Amino acid sequence: TTDQKAEAASVFLHWFTEGTRNLDFVAETGYMPVNNEAFDAIDSYEFADAGYESLYDSIRTMRNTCTPVVRPDFGNFYDRTNLLYDTLREQQGLLAERADAGEDVDALAAEVWDIFCSIE
Repeated sequence: TTDQKAEAASVFLHWFTEGTRNLDFVAETGYMPVNNEAFDAIDSYEFADAGYESLYDSIRTMRNTCTPVVRPDFGNFYDRTNLLYDTLREQQGLLAERADAGEDVDALAAEVWDIFCSIE
């Protein structure tokens, strides 16, 4: 990049992430807000789409109850993640059937944890 392009990118990102502008963008597209002002204003936003309103109820819950983390930086991260997801998808229906049949849910949860720990 050039200094001029870097400066232009910075100006655009500052403009784009301004609270009201960011809120308007995310409310119309389903993206997650990138600043606290936009997050806080969602509570009083008049959504045109009930689906997006529901989405932001979920995002608000995540924001209030979860701790975001940065993706780990180690080799084969995506291969390992895909293997985990594939394994969980294979087991999902079986685990539900087993729980419905009366198996101990805590034991099933321990099996799922073992799956997480076994991915290498």
